[in-house]
Amino acid sequence: LQFEAAGRIQGMVVDAVTQAPIQEYEAVALGPVTQPSAAVSISGALELDQLAPGRYNVRVRAPGHMIEEIPGVVVSPGGIAQIGLIKLRRSGGVSGRVIGGAGAHVVLWNESRREMAAVEEDGSFTISDVEPGTYRVDAIGAGLTGHVDGVRVEVGAVTRDVQISLTERAPEDHRE
Repeated sequence: LQFEAAGRIQGMVVDAVTQAPIQEYEAVALGPVTQPSAAVSISGALELDQLAPGRYNVRVRAPGHMIEEIPGVVVSPGGIAQIGLIKLRRSGGVSGRVIGGAGAHVVLWNESRREMAAVEEDGSFTISDVEPGTYRVDAIGAGLTGHVDGVRVEVGAVTRDVQISLTERAPEDHRE
């Protein structure tokens, strides 16, 4: 039985706008072997090692930034696959309260994105790492529904105090 030498993937995690290194991030190589890595790096250096040869998708996430995925990174036996700069775009978030919504869930969505979160016992909710844009927020509970249109998410900010009141769901409302 003969094993091929493990390879590695290297890159640099930076903010897409400022090009400053992102010092705290998580990265995962998805492929023949899934290799997660949580890192704190003053320089933003990323290294995923002990990888079996093959093709990987590298997914990187950092607080306050959108997830970035680099597809098709080829790792050769004993080799180093350089992926260069991994530019993470800054994100925003939404928080608020669902009146009468303990046990419900909220869905933040627009034509290109959909995010979901559970509503806490006190009716509060938070959705983080949201791409900037304008969204509708639906709240859905047992036989109840409510929504708010035009919720704006800005880069690097949390849109706070989104209030949704739940009312009895009309029979034709099937958004779940």
